[in-house]
Amino acid sequence: MTAIEGGLVTTNSDELYHLLLLKRSHGLARELPPECHPEIAAKYPDIDFKFLFLTDGTNFRSTELNAVLGLRQLNRLDDFIRIRNRNFRHYVEICKRYPEHLITLEAKEGSSFAFPFLFKNQEMKFAFQKIIGEAGIESRPLIGGNLLRQPFLRAYYKPGEFSNADFLHTNSFYIGNNQFVTEERMNVLDDLARKFFGK
Repeated sequence: MTAIEGGLVTTNSDELYHLLLLKRSHGLARELPPECHPEIAAKYPDIDFKFLFLTDGTNFRSTELNAVLGLRQLNRLDDFIRIRNRNFRHYVEICKRYPEHLITLEAKEGSSFAFPFLFKNQEMKFAFQKIIGEAGIESRPLIGGNLLRQPFLRAYYKPGEFSNADFLHTNSFYIGNNQFVTEERMNVLDDLARKFFGK
């Protein structure tokens, strides 16, 4: 689903629900359910309740346009998930053919948004990524790679201490999966893999 920007969180935890309400709107107490207001206002009598900030936060409140788009897609969500899971099963079949080169990630079905490729050999990873890129398939680092290598966290990075994160940083990438990925597109990926791996 897409709502241009924005999203949806479901929870059965009142504590998490209240925290998320706060976080999506600057941390403002007034965003909590009305039954919570009197107790909170009584705790902080020296602060105007309309501008009482209980935590840090941001502005993630959805607009009417975002909400309408999201609500219209809810009726199609089961189909979206079915297609994504079908695509993911096909992706797993492709990867399983090349166990000498790929680490295959299998998971229970949920709603796959990506196909992660984990190569045992870094040079082979770069070569395959180049080939699919030339075929018009966009790829990205696996969730940004090892974030400790990024400038804003580099001061905390010590080479060798995070070998798994470093492996994912150097040997993996992912391509997107969504309900618009057809069997035909999956077959293109399959053909590219067969040619690349020589099978």
